Amino acid sequence: MELSNASFLPDPNVIIRGSVTFEWAEGGDFLVMRQGTKGGGMPWAIWKIWRNAPKFSQKFVGTLSKNKKAIKAHWGKSLDGRNGQHDFDMTYRRIET
Repeated sequence: MELSNASFLPDPNVIIRGSVTFEWAEGGDFLVMRQGTKGGGMPWAIWKIWRNAPKFSQKFVGTLSKNKKAIKAHWGKSLDGRNGQHDFDMTYRRIET
């Protein structure tokens, strides 16, 4: 996982790398993402998450690559529930084990 272009970091050019795993839970009813602190073309699928709250809303949009080896995503935020702005970018890459 790479986090970049983050509005909350002192330098938006910094890239932070970490590890993430995904697994199906409850017999395949839920997709669980586990995120650790260790170090082109039409989308195949789009992944969206959002949170609507009066003073802090968030929206995540991720696009799964056609070869299913990467998700390029971005988070947006709104402090007033009306005016959205970019928060940060994320890239998830599949690592073959």
